[in-house]
Amino acid sequence: RAVAGVSENVRADLLTPFTLEFDALPQKFLEAGTEESAAGASIFNPTDFTAFPIWKINATGNVTLTVGQNTATITGITGTIVINTETGTATKDGANVNAHVAFAEDLTLAPGENAVTISGGTLRYIPRWWTL
Repeated sequence: RAVAGVSENVRADLLTPFTLEFDALPQKFLEAGTEESAAGASIFNPTDFTAFPIWKINATGNVTLTVGQNTATITGITGTIVINTETGTATKDGANVNAHVAFAEDLTLAPGENAVTISGGTLRYIPRWWTL
């Protein structure tokens, strides 16, 4: 809508070019990947992408968790420990306990079958399956 007394040239001169940058991942998380489950001897990742699960370990002593070829050990702490593989953090009751956890490699879930073993506790997980 034109305003009386303002020419097209004046309005064009008031426009300034700018750049927008978006910082977002193109991930779409699957609803089935948001459900917490008890871990068995293997976990099947139904997607074509590596998943970054949340592991919930009820430690009854020193714990060794192996996912595929990668192992983490937890020492000197009991109770429920949460390992977020996306952020690389371990917490107990909201407090950081990374000092008690030794990660050899990522505990991620590759596409397809992933062998899982745990000693010294029980294991539950939220897989966080995703796709594009």
